[in-house]
Amino acid sequence: MGLYCLVVGSVLLLGGIALLVFRIRFVFSAICLPAVVVDKVFRNTSAENSSSRGKFLKLRYKAGDGLFKEYVCDTNILTPFYTVGDEIILAVKDDMVLMKTWFYIALAPTMLMFLGLVALYVYSRF
Repeated sequence: MGLYCLVVGSVLLLGGIALLVFRIRFVFSAICLPAVVVDKVFRNTSAENSSSRGKFLKLRYKAGDGLFKEYVCDTNILTPFYTVGDEIILAVKDDMVLMKTWFYIALAPTMLMFLGLVALYVYSRF
């Protein structure tokens, strides 16, 4: 059990650090475009599976080629903080999109690093 916690904790901690570095580098190398919150939608709504209960932000932005594109945010944690019509800055590069808010950029890596630290704490108790 101790070795498992050491390996999993190390992988989560290093993965979180790598993801944070990747996201920061992505934001600084991407094009920043303004987007507008068009709607708050449920994801994966279909007849075959049940829909999720969380609403996600649906954003519309004008891409570099002049066409309007839509993006549905991949996390619903930020949804209560925005209303329809709010403007958000997006970092866009080669069909990859991230919201350019530091809370959003650091959210997933921080949780991975936290889980890694918990696993390493459990390892240290063995």
